[in-house]
Formats: sequence, C-alpha cells, structure tokens
Amino acid sequence: MSEDHDPKTPNPPPVDFRILIGSFVAQAMSCLGKVPNPMTGETKPDLPWARYFIDVLGMIADKTAGNLEPAEQADLDAQLSMLRLTYVDMTKAALASAEADSVTKEAPDADAPEASSETSSD
Repeated sequence: MSEDHDPKTPNPPPVDFRILIGSFVAQAMSCLGKVPNPMTGETKPDLPWARYFIDVLGMIADKTAGNLEPAEQADLDAQLSMLRLTYVDMTKAALASAEADSVTKEAPDADAPEASSETSSD
C-alpha cells in the first residue's frame, strides 16, 4: 500500500505514551488559562473543560495502573498532581472573584447621591 505524503507536512511523531499524555496535559493547561488556546490564540480559563481533561488523565492512570514503565508512571503522576493543584487554585480564585463581585454589587455606590431624610422648610 502506497501512502501519499506531502513533503511540506512534517511526519507525525512516533506513537508514545508520553506524547498521548502530553496532548491531554496541553488541553488541560489551555482550559486552565495557563497557555493560549491553539485554535484561537486566547488565554482564557474554561474550568469545566479543564476538569474534563484532568478526569480523562485520571481515568487513564486508573486503567493503566501496573502496566506502565516506572518513568511513564512517574511522569503521569507528576502531571496529574500539577494539574489537580492548579485546578484547585483556579477554582478557589474563581470563587473568591465571584464573592468579591457579589459584595461589590451589594455595596452602595459611593458616588451615588444619598436621599436626604431632612425636609427643607421655607
């Protein structure tokens, strides 16, 4: 079977477990807002999708337990730990920001004129 290959297009990388894990880590980091989205160039957190990619990596870790080389297991464990800690930090920051926004909205506007309780008598 002959494969047509455009000489301008680079060859795909070899099939490797670390490359597979790296692709999910890159997606999670993009969704955490830590690296630009490769499609849009924007750096914007999307925590539900970040959690999805972290959970996919967790599932891979569970399903491959006992079947990885020590270096692969160490790499997967380190990446998962880093992503989980980053996710927790980002979630706490988002909650703090939401709380600060709600306090700001509830506080009276310092520039707004106050209603006077005194009535003027002429």
